[in-house]
This record gives sequence, structure tokens and C-alpha cells, in this order.
Amino acid sequence: MNKYKNSTYPLRIRQDIIDKMKIIAFENSRSLNKEIEQACISYVINYETKQGEITQEEIDSFYK
Repeated sequence: MNKYKNSTYPLRIRQDIIDKMKIIAFENSRSLNKEIEQACISYVINYETKQGEITQEEIDSFYK
């Protein structure tokens, strides 16, 4: 069992983007990981605002 409550995912990101995200994270008093998570949350919210909410049923269906 994973000791963390959140899933992990290996992510490859260009170094220049990592460097910029580190500065943004520092300015927001977050770790780089949490800043990337916040960016993903914003991306999902933006998508769902335009396309409609992604339901749990859709997620479950996707993984079948």
C-alpha cells in the first residue's frame, strides 16, 4: 500500500519550465510539487468550465 494518500506519477518537464515553476512556487510559499498540483487543478477547472464537469462515471468508464 502506498504510504501517501495521493497517487504519484513520474513527470518529465523541460528544465526551463521547472526553473520558472520553482520561482512561482517560492513566491506562493509552496513546494514545487504543490505548485504543479495547483497548476493542474487550475487546468482542470478551466477545462470543465468550457467543456462541462468530468464525472466520476466518466472516469470509471475511462479506466475500464
